[in-house]
Amino acid sequence: MGRSTRNRRLMTRLRTFFAAAVILSLAAVGCGANEIDPVLLLEEIESSVLAEYPGLLTDLDCPSPIEVGVGIEAECTALVDGEPVTIHVEQTNDEGAINAELQEPLFDVATAAEKLGERFEFELGVATSVDCGEPPLRVLQVGMVIDCLADDGTTNRSVSLTVLDSTGAYELTLG
Repeated sequence: MGRSTRNRRLMTRLRTFFAAAVILSLAAVGCGANEIDPVLLLEEIESSVLAEYPGLLTDLDCPSPIEVGVGIEAECTALVDGEPVTIHVEQTNDEGAINAELQEPLFDVATAAEKLGERFEFELGVATSVDCGEPPLRVLQVGMVIDCLADDGTTNRSVSLTVLDSTGAYELTLG
């Protein structure tokens, strides 16, 4: 299986994971019972959209007030590693339950590093770990370069990963 095919599959899985609507329940609504409590909304989005990566979503902001009602939508904003992202929020019932969906694709740096280590081990016959630093997810940007370090236990080599397209395909440059 070629690098490009693996990358496309990885990005497809990521898009499916992040695009799948996360059902949130906001049982408590604002004082007048006609608005979603903005504090609860922010807490639910933060803990649910990127639940596996607490703290990765920062500076979360949603418009306020948001009326309670089926189909009411809002766009919230946040940062992932300093890059702006939009979170689309849509209410699914008249009690404040919502779906929240991250609008920008993310590149899974941690998984790419793991796959690179497996590839190097297969091609070189030596167990190799690859570290591409933090954060583990970054907003996907065509042309972005991620510097990594490959370590086979005796030799450290720098590796640059350059994202080629919106599917997350990338090329490697060994340093």
